[in-house]
Amino acid sequence: MISNSNATIERQKKISPYPPALLISLASCYADSSKTLDKAEKCALEALEKEKSIEGATLIRGIYKTKENIDQFIYWDEILQELEKTHAYMKDKWPEYLKNI
Repeated sequence: MISNSNATIERQKKISPYPPALLISLASCYADSSKTLDKAEKCALEALEKEKSIEGATLIRGIYKTKENIDQFIYWDEILQELEKTHAYMKDKWPEYLKNI
């Protein structure tokens, strides 16, 4: 769970206004190429900062597997298992976001 500490509030101010569903979709596109894995990682982590979800945890876990970062892979695998227990699927906000375009 995200705390309301000053550091967290400051970090949230720097986070883009895009909804987690859009960030995960972008990260999925970036993850298709080893040249853009860092961008994929950034988008996925930003989405997970806003909303922990099975989709996001699955994606970031796969990114870390591809990058051969075993410690992060194990960490996100454990988080994914917890999210699956609570059926924490992403709350899709695409329609609301698209109304503002």
